[in-house]
Amino acid sequence: PEAQQPANPRRPSPAEVHAAWIRHQRNAQISFERHQERLEREENPRSRDQLIEALARHVRIDTPKAIEWAMGLEDPAERSAALEAVNKNALVGIGARIEMDDTGYPKIKNTTVLSAIESTGATAAGDYITGMVNADGSTTDFRGQAMRDIVGKLRGEPGTEVVLRMARPPENGGASAPYTVAVQRSLIVVEPMF
Repeated sequence: PEAQQPANPRRPSPAEVHAAWIRHQRNAQISFERHQERLEREENPRSRDQLIEALARHVRIDTPKAIEWAMGLEDPAERSAALEAVNKNALVGIGARIEMDDTGYPKIKNTTVLSAIESTGATAAGDYITGMVNADGSTTDFRGQAMRDIVGKLRGEPGTEVVLRMARPPENGGASAPYTVAVQRSLIVVEPMF
């Protein structure tokens, strides 16, 4: 018998993706609150450590809330462990939300709060990240690369520098203005969308 090919699933609309992300964030907030309640009642040190680790992962949903929770722990050892876990779980990068368009290059849609790239003062929404300058001076072009690969190159250890090749869209039919900008990667502050 012939193996049946799976039908091509329908790609969700942007509105459906957005609604799913909002549901995910709300569920994460509820889970965070439940873990906090459990931590308040828990006496077993090992179980407390596991709950602290689980709570620290919330930094990827609501960074300010996760940091506020960690700083509010009364026990200094637990506070230190929580802050270390928050740092370990936090996203680190340039702080730009990017999207692809028909040019094949990632374009800055917007930036996060306290964004590393925004702090340079050299970029704006709508600018293209055309590539990067590697440590050896060679360049990597981002045209046509998968978004996950590009994001992987933009992320890195806090305090490390990435030199981006940028292009500003032309104004009034003129030529685009290419330039480079050095960005020091930092913790990405994520805030809930609701």
